[in-house]
Amino acid sequence: MAKNLALSGAVAIVALVAAACYSNSLEGNFVFDDMPAIVNNADVDAAKTSLLTLFKNNFWGEPMDAFNAQHQSYRPLTTLTFRWNNSIHGMDKYWFHLTNLILHAIASGLVVVLANQLFGSTSLWDATLAGLLFATHPVHVEAVSGLVGRAELLSAIFFILSFLTYQKAIPESPSQPSQMRFVGIAVLLAAIATLCKEQGVTVVIACAVGDLFSTTNATIFDVVSFLQGLVNGSRSRRAGARKQKNTKNQNQSGSWDSVVKGTQLPTFATQPAVRSSFQRILMLAGLSFVVVVARVMVNTQQIIVDEKTNPSHHIKNFTFRTLTKSLYAALHSWLLVFPRTLCCDWSGGAIPNIKSLFDVRILAIFACFVAVVWLLFLAVAHRNNLTRRELALPLAITIGSFLPASGLFMDVGFVLAERILYLPSIGYCMLVVALMRAITRQVRHQTPSTDTKSKLTDSKTNTKSDSTANQMASPATTGSTPLFSVQTALLVIVVALYFSRSYERNEDWQSEIKLYESGLLAAPTNAKLHHNYAYYASGEDQEFHYREAIKLYPPYISAYINLGVNLSQRGMDKEAIEIYKKGLEMHYKYPLYSTDVGVLHRNLGFASMRVGRTEDALHWFKSCLTVRTNHTRCKQMIAQLEQQLKP
Repeated sequence: MAKNLALSGAVAIVALVAAACYSNSLEGNFVFDDMPAIVNNADVDAAKTSLLTLFKNNFWGEPMDAFNAQHQSYRPLTTLTFRWNNSIHGMDKYWFHLTNLILHAIASGLVVVLANQLFGSTSLWDATLAGLLFATHPVHVEAVSGLVGRAELLSAIFFILSFLTYQKAIPESPSQPSQMRFVGIAVLLAAIATLCKEQGVTVVIACAVGDLFSTTNATIFDVVSFLQGLVNGSRSRRAGARKQKNTKNQNQSGSWDSVVKGTQLPTFATQPAVRSSFQRILMLAGLSFVVVVARVMVNTQQIIVDEKTNPSHHIKNFTFRTLTKSLYAALHSWLLVFPRTLCCDWSGGAIPNIKSLFDVRILAIFACFVAVVWLLFLAVAHRNNLTRRELALPLAITIGSFLPASGLFMDVGFVLAERILYLPSIGYCMLVVALMRAITRQVRHQTPSTDTKSKLTDSKTNTKSDSTANQMASPATTGSTPLFSVQTALLVIVVALYFSRSYERNEDWQSEIKLYESGLLAAPTNAKLHHNYAYYASGEDQEFHYREAIKLYPPYISAYINLGVNLSQRGMDKEAIEIYKKGLEMHYKYPLYSTDVGVLHRNLGFASMRVGRTEDALHWFKSCLTVRTNHTRCKQMIAQLEQQLKP
């Protein structure tokens, strides 16, 4: 009872810290992707669309099977919460932001519960530290202060609930049967997480890893030795069977015993626990496969990502394309480790492609790869059972939830996106604490013990050696070391710095102009940010940023349109006509579906009229009818101009 109260208190403290950290986000406006996903999304307004339509459309309110759909993001449950906000409080931005804040506080509290299962009930302070790191991590600002980030918040909540539910399926001892119904409930929660954000389905990886590492103490070397023994034993049994068929059963028995003994796998020798684990994982995999297939079937169109949005897709050389995508992954990792420089949009040329094998950034990719491999090696090969288990689950969450969104194996519509790190950061924050605990154990050169065991760190076997090896560290034995005290103090300082940076970063998300100003400081070569900032500027300042966007990304059609409008508004229609023509030239040089080309034709027609070129205007309005756009206005102008040109 006391332990439950202590855990509840830790959860409450972390949730309050999370709420305080984002308290200044409540007065923020609808910004950036909030506009298409919420403000201009008819599915958010119950008066405009039915509930059935919401489940047929993508996250941005477009039909999933639409020819011109710009995204295949299917997150109906997230959109449904926006719809509820609108139904209850209207489009009051305060309540939208308050909902996000509450969801982040809940997610942060659940991280404490998850970490407590990993580290053990006697290590509640370590679990609290992991929760505080998560609650205040600056990379979460985009997910919390940016309203569309609610997809990440909801997905993370159901992700953790799914994992915690799956843990209930694992019996306390091999003599007890698995509670398979909890596997089914866990997959149902995983499906809900997936309908909030696609990354949610990766919880099944964490469930499987958590199950395996709570069932066996084997290292990777033990597993390899065990498999080799099985192969050799199988060969010897077959050879013996050919020589003495009448002693076949005896030979098989002796060979199996020698294999188990040779592999030194005490858990594998206790077959019921391992068999039960594989049964749960098999059921988990089967049900999860159904969820994944159902989600994939929703995608009906292939999305074409332009070079401005993600230039790596357009690199023809396989080596440089792979290196550039790997650089994006390495930079995502760096944002988790050192979240100082943050930006709402890292596309549009913010990160140059790798074009040479002598690019020094390849060293960063190599360093990231080495670090990940080293951590994975520790998780499967470290001699301390507890260290392996405490590293395995955080790594499974971090890597498993990041890879599908990394762009390494499938095309994605971004370069770097801070909000996709919300789920991976759950594992990262626990990993930091797990490494701290591993270092402390390494320095002490002994296996700590206590009377209280952790759900995740118990082997659940009836062997005395396994039980002793998996006991948790008590506060007395761990906290008494000077090294542990120094590490804890450093993490507390990090939490304070995280809190300060997140609170500061929230201010940037108060309005779009602040967001783009801060973005240009972080990524001055980002064509999209120059374009978006120019929208809120005027006069020559606006002209400068539109021209800068075109300079950085020549096929930027909307930049040509807006620059031409800027020039026309300042009485420079002839210059505007030349800009529109350049825009058309770039469109046909780099063809990509867009209604912007129709706007170029119409604007050329109106600008030509203003400078007295009536025949040219008629030509541009007629050419407008040949492209995919709204033809109504063009037809009206054609009729008007033909009437004027009649003799």
